[in-house]
Amino acid sequence: MKFVKANPLNRIYVAYNVTATELNKLRAVEGAMVFYTVKHSHSYISHACTINIIKKCFPDSSTAKNITRDKTKAREITCNVLAPSLTSYIVNEIRNVSFFQFVMMLRMK
Repeated sequence: MKFVKANPLNRIYVAYNVTATELNKLRAVEGAMVFYTVKHSHSYISHACTINIIKKCFPDSSTAKNITRDKTKAREITCNVLAPSLTSYIVNEIRNVSFFQFVMMLRMK
């Protein structure tokens, strides 16, 4: 591993041997995979298995090589990234619904 003096944030790029844009792509893929896992009610064990298959199917891909399959990380992404974002989205959507519209929808059923 190389030593980087300039910026302490560069250390992660050197540790993973990827550029900043590749790291962002990796983060996006990990987030998307975890979102898919949660959306379809798959287990984190199933998620880890899927990541293993992706690594074997795409051995030349730097994203596939560097993606993590840790169940704890998947849970952390779910609880600390996806849940707050989706919760605030749902709360904002509910705030935009007026009581009258809600009552009318109940009467239509």
